[in-house]
Amino acid sequence: MEFTGLHGTKYQLDSKPLISGGEGSIYHVTDGGDNKVAKIYHADNLTPVLEKKLMFMVANPPESNVLSQIAWPNDLLYDSSGRFCGFVMPKLKIMGELREIYQYPPSLKAAFSLKDKIVIATNICRVIDAVHKAGYVFGDFNPNNIAISASGQVAFLDVDSYHFTDHSSGTTYRCNVCADGYAAPELLERCADHAANCPADSKELYAKTPLPTFTKETDYFALSIHIFKLLMNGYTPFGGITETVSPSSASPSVGNTAIRRNEYCFRPGYKPLSAAVPPLGVFPQEIADLFTRAFLVIRTIHPNERPSPREWYEALQSYHGTLIQCSQNPLHYYDRKNRTCPFCEADRKFTSQSGVPVQPIKQTSSSNAPSSNGNDTSSSDTSSSNGNDTSLHSYDFSLDSGDKDFQDLLANAEQGYAGTQYNLGVCYGNGIGVAKDEKKAVYWYTKAAEQGYAIAQNNLGRCYDNGIGVAKDEKKAVEWYTKAAEQGYAGAQNNLGVCYGTGSGVEKDEKKAVYWYMKAAEQGYAYAQIQLAIQGLLQSHQVR
Repeated sequence: MEFTGLHGTKYQLDSKPLISGGEGSIYHVTDGGDNKVAKIYHADNLTPVLEKKLMFMVANPPESNVLSQIAWPNDLLYDSSGRFCGFVMPKLKIMGELREIYQYPPSLKAAFSLKDKIVIATNICRVIDAVHKAGYVFGDFNPNNIAISASGQVAFLDVDSYHFTDHSSGTTYRCNVCADGYAAPELLERCADHAANCPADSKELYAKTPLPTFTKETDYFALSIHIFKLLMNGYTPFGGITETVSPSSASPSVGNTAIRRNEYCFRPGYKPLSAAVPPLGVFPQEIADLFTRAFLVIRTIHPNERPSPREWYEALQSYHGTLIQCSQNPLHYYDRKNRTCPFCEADRKFTSQSGVPVQPIKQTSSSNAPSSNGNDTSSSDTSSSNGNDTSLHSYDFSLDSGDKDFQDLLANAEQGYAGTQYNLGVCYGNGIGVAKDEKKAVYWYTKAAEQGYAIAQNNLGRCYDNGIGVAKDEKKAVEWYTKAAEQGYAGAQNNLGVCYGTGSGVEKDEKKAVYWYMKAAEQGYAYAQIQLAIQGLLQSHQVR
């Protein structure tokens, strides 16, 4: 099949669709290599409004560094008679859908660790922020419309449902659908008021309710639900029952009804219906506070007080740096403030409550590729603290030193937030959104490291070790590696093993080298395992 683009480009499509749905079918674009697909709408879905909406989106995409994670329209398609038929979009690399990760107990296919889930959450935040900056609102935050790649990138699908206003014409192109259980309370209230006044519109409330309907703030609400599910074994925050009721006899609301009734599971007097939901107190206070802002006081605060994608990103990055791996279940990571793994406890309680056993699943993953000297040399260290990267990577926010977002980041760093200070060090160290400045990177790593932030301590050690942004000082490198290693950070434990093994910055001590390699190897750090294997110590010590 041949179609023509807006500017005369010819597109050849396969005769058979890859997949078909209610709106249309997806076809492979044969002359686009393996990088493009096309959506051809069913005839009854074609309207002039849809054509104009997509035309605007083609001309006004978000920033380029997130387009690899969005099925954004590249061009419109017209048949030989000049009739609008659909659009061309990039073919995204997908290994599964977000909803599969929410399955509990987890399946082998969706065996993502908590660290993986945090990376996925930060990447969702990154894309949402960029789309909002471009003037668009997601509207329908259906988990079926969000897919995951093997690298932890997200893939946002069905973007033709996005909600936005063309300010040059004053036309608002509406999102007409929203998955049950993800609609913000103020949107549900507006729709309910309209249904009471216009019962005939009840089946098309999102399309017929007077504006405003979907906003950035309604996206913030849905984003917080997704983050809750990623951290809480796939369960919705609105699965609460009163504390006095037994789960076996409870009749909780579901979906939007639970949101309307504010059945937040950590609301005073409420508890989660499922024992699989760990207590809020096992998370850092910053994470708990964001959930409180998102859900607990939704009736009393203005929606713009909900956590933004950038706030979630910062908090999740900080949380990521505090995690240690569970010795019993390789998918479990938890804040080191907890004496035991709260997720193992949640599994046990779930089994007791439901009779369904939760078996540990061994995660298939790829190891960190060590540098030639064996040291952990990544200045923007987004690998897991056990040294086992699992190929998932957090994609940084694009910043401009003159824009408000950067100024906000800088202000938060100056107020003493260690996670923000570390992220600012990463930005300066790698030239992300700002001119590369290794001295400023060292400055901000030091600020965070002095507060005990393990990743920053390791990165600061690396800077001293290699003379990056500061005079080379191997003794100081050892000091900072030691501080991070003693907190359980595997990359620093490995680096300390290198130092003791080579006598770099410290008296050479093979026993201490083995000790620190062992610590890192027990958490799955590849280079440390290799060093122990070379010395014939890996099997004898049963290091995983």
